[in-house]
Amino acid sequence: MLLRPIVIALVGLAVLASAAAAKPSLTQRNFELLKGSVHQTVSWHYLDTDAPGACRDYVDASGKEAIDYALVRPTPYSLLTMGKQVALAPKQLERYAGEVTRTASWRPHPSECGTCGGELGDCVPTDGPQRPTAANFDCGTRKLIAPQLHTVLYPKGRTSDDDLLAPLLERDFVSLEPVPNAPRFAECPPTQTGGPGLPTGRTLGVALFAEYRQLLRAKPGTTVTLKGDAKIGHVIPFGDHGGGDYTKYGTCPALSGPGRQVCETLNVELAFKRVR
Repeated sequence: MLLRPIVIALVGLAVLASAAAAKPSLTQRNFELLKGSVHQTVSWHYLDTDAPGACRDYVDASGKEAIDYALVRPTPYSLLTMGKQVALAPKQLERYAGEVTRTASWRPHPSECGTCGGELGDCVPTDGPQRPTAANFDCGTRKLIAPQLHTVLYPKGRTSDDDLLAPLLERDFVSLEPVPNAPRFAECPPTQTGGPGLPTGRTLGVALFAEYRQLLRAKPGTTVTLKGDAKIGHVIPFGDHGGGDYTKYGTCPALSGPGRQVCETLNVELAFKRVR
């Protein structure tokens, strides 16, 4: 009667021992982030007519937003691996500092054809939307608010609901993802009141493939540089009220013609030194 419980206990111990033996070990590598820099631009064009002409009332506008920031001081990092789980994170608060500059050209074109006055009758104010003029704009240069640059390691085989990210997961890669935390330009084109705005919801990052293994294999004293660029566009055709569409990564539309076109570019560079 005692044999069955003893056998069960022995089987349980064997399962636990097997699980313990199969559990991957935790490995830590220490790095120092020596430098890091981000240069990001958003260029745009806006034309709110599909047939510009002398008798048309429309706006033809363009502009650019430039974001630049860099690491303030070297920062210790830790690279942890356990099986397929890999994480690279700062061991203390890292600080970046920089600024954002926005410039814009806003060119209203009032109709050159008479619609009132003289034989056409008295002119009266319209109740339609009033396009702002350059005198209302608040552009210029501002300091960034605690900008960041995330370094994320994606091991091969990881799943993602992001249709643009999913094809990349067939290989190991490092993703450099800036978070500039830029202050708002509430009254500077294209985000002024009644302006065409800028696209939101898609974060532009840089995917690097060979550097993933370089980080894992780096010996003490070795420096691994992560450097790359990327771009993406967004288009809202004239008359489209559905929010427009993004282009494929690596492409941008021509910044011309009816509607609103945007091109975002990103250039990043980091240098990690293995210390032990």
